[in-house]
Amino acid sequence: MIKTNVERKSIQLHRLNFKMYEYKARLLAGAVVVLQALLLIMPVSAFAATGEAQEIGVPQAMEVQPKGCFGVVLSPDGDGFYSVRDGLLTHYQVTPFKKIGSIAIDQEQLKDIPEKESCRVLITDDHSKLILVFREWIVLLDSRTGKISKKLEREGELRRKGSESSTLNGDDLVFLGKFPGPGEVVEGGQVFRLTVVDARSLEFKRQISELDKRFGFLYSNDSAPFITKIQDRLYLSSGRSLVVLNSKTYAPESALSSRFSIAVRISKDYRKLYVSGARFVTDHFSHIDKDYGEAVENTTAVFDQKTRHISFEKIDFDKLRETKRLHDQFDPILFSPNQSRSKDYVTGSLRKYALIRSRNTGTASFFYQYESGEAILIETRPKGPLRYENFQLTPGAKQYLMMKDSTGKVVPINDATFEKYHTNSAN
Repeated sequence: MIKTNVERKSIQLHRLNFKMYEYKARLLAGAVVVLQALLLIMPVSAFAATGEAQEIGVPQAMEVQPKGCFGVVLSPDGDGFYSVRDGLLTHYQVTPFKKIGSIAIDQEQLKDIPEKESCRVLITDDHSKLILVFREWIVLLDSRTGKISKKLEREGELRRKGSESSTLNGDDLVFLGKFPGPGEVVEGGQVFRLTVVDARSLEFKRQISELDKRFGFLYSNDSAPFITKIQDRLYLSSGRSLVVLNSKTYAPESALSSRFSIAVRISKDYRKLYVSGARFVTDHFSHIDKDYGEAVENTTAVFDQKTRHISFEKIDFDKLRETKRLHDQFDPILFSPNQSRSKDYVTGSLRKYALIRSRNTGTASFFYQYESGEAILIETRPKGPLRYENFQLTPGAKQYLMMKDSTGKVVPINDATFEKYHTNSAN
């Protein structure tokens, strides 16, 4: 068939349009491939307002200095604790973390107390009373109302004259103090005494002196004294010696000491004592009073309080810590300032925060409190060096939450870090 000139021109134009279409399609396909590649290699931060907004930092709580008394005490038989801070008594639950309630303390009744920063917070076994121990006063506080039922200025044997530790032993408020005293000069010119006060009436009950002669409680210049109660025993530490007393009679049961300093640990079932560096052992049940000699000074004395058996072992505590087995064998925080203990936790209060350590898992949580009882609980896990992990907080505490960025600078926390580390609180 012979095509006319018009038909030939129409076919040529059609072919040209088709080639242009193929060319545009190839360009578009190439652009799509390039865009996909860019999407794969381009950092997510390029699509954010700033690159730093998507950085995963390390959660940090703001450290706010309390204006007055700050202390934390665990509920003796429950999953909770009380805090006293700047005239506010607050009750918290540990797991999941939540604020149960807050009560204002009558500050008018505390105006006579000249020095309110240093305080020790204790709680009675029935949870009804909190005891605040100041340098010059003792205050009895109703845990449900926040009202002060009694306060006592410390005079005579109750006045603090040196380093001191205290604990509740049933209805007894027990002080272990390092005092200077005329006619009682020992090494360093100071002595230890136990002073017992009725926890409900705050009346003086008894005093036990000459702890070095009676109990083998040796003086140390390098350490403050500590006392704590666990089950039916009182444990006293001087830095050079550990003494165990019957909590009902205050009669001595055992003492382990050294010429130098010691480190003390206790098994999770509270049965065995581990005293590194001890060489002098006294067991009043087995009538043993023995110096095991210099050969055992670089070992750990292991004393079984049930069988009364003593052995000396080489224990590498650093290796146990590195292999994460330290918390499996030993109970945490045997002696520390402002310590309290329950069936599940042990806590110690410092000036700006409190440490709450689980007896079961070995995790440690740092508790920070702010205005109106708002608080943050940041948890760390036993993975070698401490590093911040998950956190929980009360509804109004996010304003106090910060983060440390890759340069080490502390900045406001971003959404990415918050979402990564925040666990649900029961609020």
